[in-house]
Amino acid sequence: MRYEEVVAHFGGVTKTAQALETKKQVVHHWSDHARIPSKWQLKIQRRTRGRLKADKRSRDDARIFLSAIA
Repeated sequence: MRYEEVVAHFGGVTKTAQALETKKQVVHHWSDHARIPSKWQLKIQRRTRGRLKADKRSRDDARIFLSAIA
């Protein structure tokens, strides 16, 4: 999942932040890094009803976390 596609999907940094119930500074911070953090990728995938897919690594991270707390 790329920063540019997420921001384009929601219609800008401010609208992305609103859709994800976070601050726009959090969204803007992603543009400075190689990838969007796993927890955000999974939330974006849910909010877009799968139109944007979390990277395989993010899905694996979630499985590991969920199995650790189960």
